[in-house]
Amino acid sequence: MAAPSWAQLIVDELNEEVPATRAMLEVIPAEHLDWRPHEKSWPLSHLAGHMANLLKWQVFVLQFDEFDLATVPPPDTESVGDGPRTLAIFDENVAALKSALENCPDEKLETEWSLKHGDQVIFARPRHAVIRSTGIRHLIHHRGQLGVYLRLLDIAVPSTYGPTADSGPG
Repeated sequence: MAAPSWAQLIVDELNEEVPATRAMLEVIPAEHLDWRPHEKSWPLSHLAGHMANLLKWQVFVLQFDEFDLATVPPPDTESVGDGPRTLAIFDENVAALKSALENCPDEKLETEWSLKHGDQVIFARPRHAVIRSTGIRHLIHHRGQLGVYLRLLDIAVPSTYGPTADSGPG
């Protein structure tokens, strides 16, 4: 039996993580989009927008050899809007990444990709590692933050890897 390709491993990981992330995004209340747990924290709308768009950036990892932060405007995460719009953007970006991975050979996923700011290289890693770290793991990190936001707003936190205090035993 042949080992799975990098693309298949990434898609499998997406299939495991996307439903839990989507469940969290589904329960964001429109009336609290401007709320933030602390003055240094992002508003809920910004966090949701960042999460909705994170996987879109991973498509760029497959399309380009590098990304220079000095040449692009910052992402407009606050324009995402209400829950249904956030979910639609998230779903579009998940589908776009899966589609980009569909026929992506291991050779491409093993080539180096760089994140730069002008002449400064922030990091350079194989594409498969970048997608998993700056895409999937980054999304998981923010999903944890969103869970805290929901808890502080007294909104039931959906289960992720098992039951939450709100969902009860498995």
